[in-house]
Amino acid sequence: MTRRQFIEDILRAGAMLGLLMALSHIFEHYVLIYSDMELSTASMVYFFEWLASAGLYVWLMWRSARRTSLAIDSRVGFSFGLAWSYVVIVAMLVGIIVGVANTLFISAMGYDMYVDGMIARFDQMHEMMLATGDATTTDELFVEMREAVQRAERPSIFNNIFASLNSFIFSGGIIGLVIASFVRRKPEITPPTE
Repeated sequence: MTRRQFIEDILRAGAMLGLLMALSHIFEHYVLIYSDMELSTASMVYFFEWLASAGLYVWLMWRSARRTSLAIDSRVGFSFGLAWSYVVIVAMLVGIIVGVANTLFISAMGYDMYVDGMIARFDQMHEMMLATGDATTTDELFVEMREAVQRAERPSIFNNIFASLNSFIFSGGIIGLVIASFVRRKPEITPPTE
């Protein structure tokens, strides 16, 4: 595998995983913020979708790192550091794509609707706390959260990309440690022929 093929493989894996994770994040935003589901139902849908997308993300990341490891010349090998770097760089690309997609989705749906949806979910959580009788300690917290959401300025595309990038670099770094330990290959040393 040449250096160019290696870079193309990173870009291909990053684009594929980025699109899948962007769709996942858009679905999560829709379910939690824009849908008419009850909070308990939306939370369950969100949780199971998150589990499925996280599992798919890790499996596809492992699969693409393994494929790259096997494609590299056996005399060169695929060191732990190179495998870890591969995963982190792919995760960076995923973070950029997800940040752009989230920004575009929220812009298309309307930022005001996003804020209204968040406030509606806070109100539903507050009602659930009142029903359990534990509202005395949380009343001020919910009021502060509502006010903070209403006062917050609309984040720029760069803020969204930076937040998404940080999240995916962190998760990619941790996942990369595990994946790199499984896909690394030591170079094969052939004895000199006489």
